[in-house]
Amino acid sequence: MEGRTRLDAAGLIAAIALTTAIVLSPSASAVAPDPNPWLQNRFLNMAHQGGEDEAPSNTLFAFKSAIRDRGADTIELDVNLSSDGQLMVIHDDTWTRTSCLPSICTGPGSEPSRPSSEVNDLTKAQLQDLDAGYWFRPGTYSHNFSLPDSAYPYRGVRTGEVRPPHGYKADDFKIPTLREVLDAFPKTPINIEIKMIKTTTGTAGGCQTQGGNTYCDDPAASMPVADALAELLDEPRYASRTDIIVVSFSDELIDEFHARDEGGNVALAPGVNDTTAFALFGTTPDPDVAAFQVPPRQLGIDVPQLLLQTRHAHELGYAVHVWTNGDQDETDASYRHLYDLGVDGIMSSVPSGLAAFLCANDIPRPDGKKRCNKNKLKGP
Repeated sequence: MEGRTRLDAAGLIAAIALTTAIVLSPSASAVAPDPNPWLQNRFLNMAHQGGEDEAPSNTLFAFKSAIRDRGADTIELDVNLSSDGQLMVIHDDTWTRTSCLPSICTGPGSEPSRPSSEVNDLTKAQLQDLDAGYWFRPGTYSHNFSLPDSAYPYRGVRTGEVRPPHGYKADDFKIPTLREVLDAFPKTPINIEIKMIKTTTGTAGGCQTQGGNTYCDDPAASMPVADALAELLDEPRYASRTDIIVVSFSDELIDEFHARDEGGNVALAPGVNDTTAFALFGTTPDPDVAAFQVPPRQLGIDVPQLLLQTRHAHELGYAVHVWTNGDQDETDASYRHLYDLGVDGIMSSVPSGLAAFLCANDIPRPDGKKRCNKNKLKGP
């Protein structure tokens, strides 16, 4: 799961260095908003990228089918900026891992590389011309040119060569804008991650090498993403929503978003350093946050157990969400462990599997309604 194992050794070391320079005594709760809707809404089946192992990542098809058919309560997504300043819902800062067109991807070595493959190098229109289901196969986005088009179940739906699944349309397989997703899900809780652009001068990790150059996450270069997100969520049609939470691995981007958010009421989850400072020392995040979002384990540590049982996150008013880090975390045993610990939601790449567990164990939806519709708990 590229991009999900970020509470790593470097983050721990950085946070230790940061927090040893400040007073490390646990603080009183300073949760925002108060009351915290993300603590009240338990238990959440959170479709990570719409459930990227079951449907093409971050597409309207993935989001819609996760909510309609695969038992999800909420959707998780990622935003980057296009060259004309539109917030695009896509995980990577490049588009080639998930998307392409037959005229571009003609064989090995034909796919664009940086910088021409970067999301911020194309306009909204150019990005939405791409087929966002091009490289999806259940559980993988491997670029195997030896396989026939038929091995990729949604390839060609976007461009009209393949009929869309019943109840869906070709536009559901494009790279959507955040505005399109917000408008499609006016009453569904949404988890929005501010992504980081990778540059040759970035120093925040997540490094990749292409064409002899090394590109690393660059929070400073990514500030326009946070600014655009604050501006969009401050629009009257979205400003009254209390079911949106904004997150990032970068504390700098969370700080920037919070400073630009005129209403100041959007729920937040902190970045790596502030999360680690709370986990290790009980240091209250700044700005005030509503939830911590963490992996199940890191460096041999049961992170949610540390947050809930040692740092007493719930008693301080914080929700705890867990993202899965691979197939080993998408099991009934793992779901049971996390649920019994008291986590408030799991971001799953296979939400139908999590839904089946919740159904089998009579764990209701956050509104108290029963989950079970065993005929619908299946991948699209």
